[in-house]
Amino acid sequence: MRRIFLGLILFVATAAAPHAETSISTPMSAQRFFQGHTESRGQLRQIFSKSRAVVSYSNGRVEPDGTLVLTQIIHQDGAVPKHREWRLREDRAGHCTGTVTDGIGLVEGNLTGNQLHMRFKLKGGLSVEQWLSFRPDGRSATNRIKVRKLGISVASIDESIRKTD
Repeated sequence: MRRIFLGLILFVATAAAPHAETSISTPMSAQRFFQGHTESRGQLRQIFSKSRAVVSYSNGRVEPDGTLVLTQIIHQDGAVPKHREWRLREDRAGHCTGTVTDGIGLVEGNLTGNQLHMRFKLKGGLSVEQWLSFRPDGRSATNRIKVRKLGISVASIDESIRKTD
């Protein structure tokens, strides 16, 4: 059961609670940022466990209908690499919906200035909130993820993301 739970937590790596970032004069587009190659590095903190390093390599493309397709390979200390795919599309100004493998239902996202706030559910009754804060350079971002079960915080991830192309 613990292995399943770790797998579910690993699922949310790369993609967290808002914090102060210098604002961007022009709102950042997640599609523009994630198009091409990105790499993230961070720490997974899980209830009753020690902190673990997480590294993710992503490749994004935008389909003709505007859907961002982001494929990831996620490496966590002591675990087999995981593959994941996000599909996100802006359905109205400042709002996107989509799917992510291992998710249940839709991913909902709101973009305000330089911050994308997403919410979604995972198997096992886990609720995820994620805050991506795009930096003014347009080539890096911070990512914070909070995972809750029955309203109790059970895991978090803090990471930095950078474009590699």
